[in-house]
Amino acid sequence: MERLEAPVEAMPGFETYKNHPAFLQAADVFPLPFVPGETTDNASGESGRSAVSGLEAEAAARAEAGSCILLSDTLALAFQGRQVITCCLNTGATASCHLSDVILSMARAAPLGSTEGDQMEVSLERELVLLSTESGMSLLEVSLDGQLQVLRHCACEVPRLYLSAAAREETSAGAGAVRVLAYSVKEKEVEMLALQVMEDVQILWRSSGAHPPQGAVWAPSCCIMLACGFPDDGLEEPTLSVLRVPSLELESRKLPRGDLLACAPHGGVLHVALSSGTAGGALLFHLHRRSPWLGEPSLLPAAGACRDVRGNVLMAVAPDRSCFALVERDMLGVSLFGSPQGRQRAPMATVSTKDLAKSEPVQALLSAGPAGQVLLRTRTCLVRCRLNSDAQVEGVKRELISREDMPLGMDPKALLKMLDTMGED
Repeated sequence: MERLEAPVEAMPGFETYKNHPAFLQAADVFPLPFVPGETTDNASGESGRSAVSGLEAEAAARAEAGSCILLSDTLALAFQGRQVITCCLNTGATASCHLSDVILSMARAAPLGSTEGDQMEVSLERELVLLSTESGMSLLEVSLDGQLQVLRHCACEVPRLYLSAAAREETSAGAGAVRVLAYSVKEKEVEMLALQVMEDVQILWRSSGAHPPQGAVWAPSCCIMLACGFPDDGLEEPTLSVLRVPSLELESRKLPRGDLLACAPHGGVLHVALSSGTAGGALLFHLHRRSPWLGEPSLLPAAGACRDVRGNVLMAVAPDRSCFALVERDMLGVSLFGSPQGRQRAPMATVSTKDLAKSEPVQALLSAGPAGQVLLRTRTCLVRCRLNSDAQVEGVKRELISREDMPLGMDPKALLKMLDTMGED
């Protein structure tokens, strides 16, 4: 299988991320009024199974890390147990509805573009969200003011599906069929399915893999997905797969070498961060549906090292790459980092959800654009962090040693470049 390459160079002169209180303008807390008892473990569900497999636990963890979505800069949607809640981030107003079954996962059914471009970014009077439950799928309509209405529930022949991506086709009469990439957990494997949801659920394609997809997004003519152990279950590294529609042909490419740090859809492409051996940085790029597959590679200096030193954390990167967040669940906090943008030092700040929300963080959502907003989901509330994009940390300019002062007349720039390519070992 062909491997994609993304040659990038280290950012010269970058030194460190430094705590800078002015980087965090404010942190607003919005309680989520979930009904007591709406805390059913999604891994075990209604069946009351006391033991779950490693794959089931992995699927449930991914679903929890996607248990909140931003429908706009001011409207968020979250679920827990059987309950779904919207929260207006301007006023704190909430609305909710209850389903008859435990919710396993959800995905925004964004409109597909009318051409072979990205998903349409248009002003909509409503949003459609697909929820997977113990017994099937429910299509939810969300108005601009946060009101909720369940449009329909569809049974599915495959039980306990988890959603990776959804998108709706637009017709002259309004919303049409919803395309879905979902997966179910078997005893020792994961079954991935491409579905079409209207009045019922139609299975278009199915295949098996070793792990749940790390991310997916629908484009007009295909589904772009990222998974380990798929399509080859012996390949334990992230692999790009493109499922063509309507031919249902599959194309796959290996990603550049490195551990997967983050993956999220935005604007019809997948935004990915991989660990890089270049000065402990993170390689950022997005994945397209056709050659050259990998676009706009860049290096975020020291981001991989910051993640590694914190151990088992979740990482999220803003679509415009202006900042990134590390969710430290064990420490009940989130570290926020600004992009260096060519400077020697970059600002960072830490938010303690233990102090603000009295609960552990489970997810971070980063919005693009001048809003500079990071939304944290905890088990009891949402925390909106507003960042100051103008905050800068002053650095001390350091002159590189001259070639005349180097042993054997070595070129200092060439030496530093060689050491960077050697990685951390």
